[in-house]
Formats: sequence, structure tokens, C-alpha cells
Amino acid sequence: MEAGQEKLEQVRSGQQEMKSRIEDKMEVGQEILEQVRSGQQEMKSRIEDKMEAGQERLAQVRSGQQEMKSEIRAHIESQVEEMLTDALEKQMRKSNGGVRKKVQEKIGKLERRTNELEER
Repeated sequence: MEAGQEKLEQVRSGQQEMKSRIEDKMEVGQEILEQVRSGQQEMKSRIEDKMEAGQERLAQVRSGQQEMKSEIRAHIESQVEEMLTDALEKQMRKSNGGVRKKVQEKIGKLERRTNELEER
């Protein structure tokens, strides 16, 4: 009976030791888990910061593109306006040349008629 009692004590002692080891390992596991979670949170924060910076950069690029579009549009409008003005000026010179010629012809006719009338 005494031998059984000793065996029982050894088993209980072994169980207690095993329980203590398991608790220690669980505690270490919890610490590791907390470190992993903390690392994940830190990584998540870094990724979010980088995404935010990327969004800001994208907004800057889009703004720059919009500004460039506006500049290009203004340049094209200026060029078209200049071309139209030049073409209009050429057309007016041609037209004015034709008008001058017609006016001179009419003046010439009037002078001839005036001369004819004076001669009579």
C-alpha cells in the first residue's frame, strides 16, 4: 500500500511538473503571439502610411496632368487664333485690293464721263 502511495505521489508530482511546463509554454506562446500581433499592427500601419503617401502622390500626378492639359489646350487655342487671324488678314488684304481696284475703275469711269460732259 505504501508503495502504491509513493507511486501515486510520483504520478501527481509528475502531473504537477507537466502542468507547470505546459503553463510556462503557454505563457511563452502568448508572449510570442502578442509580439506577432504587434508586428502585424506595425506592418499594417506602415502599409497604410505607404498607401496614403501613394494616394497623395497619385493626386499630385493627376493635378500635374490636369495642369499640363490646360497648358496644352491654351497653347493650341493660341496657335489656332493666330492662324485664323493671319488667314483673315490675308483675306482682307485680297478683298481690299479688289475693292480698291473697283473703286479706281469707278473713279476712272466718272473722270471719263466728267471729261466727256465737259467737252460737250
